[in-house]
Amino acid sequence: MVTKLLAFFHRQVSRPLTRREPYFQWRSFSYTIDLPSECPSSSDHSFIPVHSISSNPSFSLLGFCKNIDYLKKVHALFFVSGIKGDLLCDTKLVSLYGTFGHVGVARLVFDRIPEPDFYSWKVMIRWACYELQDIDEGRKVHCEIIKVGNPDSFVQTGLVDMMLAAFVQNDCSKEALVLLNRMRETMVESNHFTLVSLVTACGKLGALHQRKWVHGYAIKTGIKLNSYLVTAVIDMYAKCGSLRDARSVFDKLSSVDLVSMCAVEQFEHRKVSSFFGDSAWSYRVNCVVNALVDMYAKCGAIREARYIFETVSDKNLIAWNTIISGYSQNGFAYDALEVFHQMRSKSVSPDSVTLVSILSACASLGALQVGSSLHAYSIKAGLLSSSVHVGTTLLNFYAKCGDSKSARVVFDSMGEKNTVTWSAMIGGYGIQGDSSGSLALFSDMIKENLEPNEVIFTTILSACSHTGRLGEGWKCFNSMCNDYNFVPSVKHYACMVDMLARAGRLEEAFDFIEKLPFKPDVRLFGAFLHGCGLHSRFDLGEAAIKKMLNLHPDKACYYVLISNLYASDGRWAQVNQVRELMKQRGLSKDPGCSITETETNKHLGRVFSQ
Repeated sequence: MVTKLLAFFHRQVSRPLTRREPYFQWRSFSYTIDLPSECPSSSDHSFIPVHSISSNPSFSLLGFCKNIDYLKKVHALFFVSGIKGDLLCDTKLVSLYGTFGHVGVARLVFDRIPEPDFYSWKVMIRWACYELQDIDEGRKVHCEIIKVGNPDSFVQTGLVDMMLAAFVQNDCSKEALVLLNRMRETMVESNHFTLVSLVTACGKLGALHQRKWVHGYAIKTGIKLNSYLVTAVIDMYAKCGSLRDARSVFDKLSSVDLVSMCAVEQFEHRKVSSFFGDSAWSYRVNCVVNALVDMYAKCGAIREARYIFETVSDKNLIAWNTIISGYSQNGFAYDALEVFHQMRSKSVSPDSVTLVSILSACASLGALQVGSSLHAYSIKAGLLSSSVHVGTTLLNFYAKCGDSKSARVVFDSMGEKNTVTWSAMIGGYGIQGDSSGSLALFSDMIKENLEPNEVIFTTILSACSHTGRLGEGWKCFNSMCNDYNFVPSVKHYACMVDMLARAGRLEEAFDFIEKLPFKPDVRLFGAFLHGCGLHSRFDLGEAAIKKMLNLHPDKACYYVLISNLYASDGRWAQVNQVRELMKQRGLSKDPGCSITETETNKHLGRVFSQ
């Protein structure tokens, strides 16, 4: 491919050059070339002056392509949009594809250029030679360019890069350093590729003087030390025996990635752990792995999180906590308990973070026996008294399991309480339908000069709704809006609708929904229809059904509400009609599931027996 390109290239550059004209600049190089007096005008697409680049949106878009995926998308966008025949963009595409290692695609783009100019040929030839990784072909290109005369800095640097890489790859490090000295004499510009080859050569030879110059030159010229160049510098200092310099470079890194950490691993192989510590490598890799597990878990990709977790051979407590928390937060409570059992079987002792996650899982499963064991462990280990988060999670666990007395014991034993703690205890009374307990504890909280939050008001309104305390509910709602300046959320409005509907004030509840400042959702309609079923007001229920279907015609949950309303009145024909309508529209009810504490204890009964 290079031979054919050279033939075309020679024909292109054999024309006489007599007139000087500025051409164009790219990010890493600039050109000033001699053009003939009969040079075509700027309207010809083979000649693109400097001022046209800033007004070329296609070229600007290519500047944002930092990897091959983005480049392919932008290229596809050009193709779909009919953008073609732009010499500047086509040449940039050739350069970018070559940069990302897709020289074959670069050649395809190049072949579609109607009339490639001097620089299009030069860019294509550069990447064609790079793909071959052949120093002889590089020298041939060098000869051709010498025939043309006056190669610019970009071509010179490219030739030097190829020769340096060839010298280093063939263990000719001395020749590479000789070339380094010639570079210094002729003031040829360097780039990342140049310096990586040079520091590799210095490392192989143990060249102490040159290594200092290369590192200093990189800093002086402002070449940004990316991870690969930094790795090469660290490795160079290590091979030259200058471990303190290597440590200095490593400590100045703003961020440590796996590439630079590979250099640290090489230090450990060379018994330099006194500088970096015996556990430097494993500690940082564990940090990266734990971050990946946490990322996947928070994105809901729990299988991927577990796969990454299993790749760690020596799992520490943070790793166990991360995967347990991921399972618990994504609703996989049983899996969280199973992993917790594995952790205990490895003789890893849980801490406060572990208990918070595993108690949350126990609460969602109703695993009272396992949670009680965790309660005992938290007292024995001193975690309950030292962590407000453990205490809050524990009382919330007891409340959700229906044991409000144990929840109150935990609440009273806590020396430190925050707003979340008070909210959990108030909610615990509300779950049990004890509105008196919720209101009394809310009053105690106000006396402690603590500001209630929106969650606490939701809890109080829910408790008043379930116990029919309409007066206290309205008082609480008005206080929230007027005294504490909270803007009611959907949950607050849903509690008020439920409160009115349960009390039989259905016309008032429907009017309340009609006047809402937003489109009502399933929670509001669900509360209202439940009240219609309780008080046999199916006329109002059907009016709400019409409004629901107008607002949400394609949501299965609303059809389920309608079906439940008809079922509560024994109108099974209408129930079947609703179900048939759901099938016609391709809607289905989300399946439910349940798990018993007996099933949980069957597998986890020996968690604390070790």
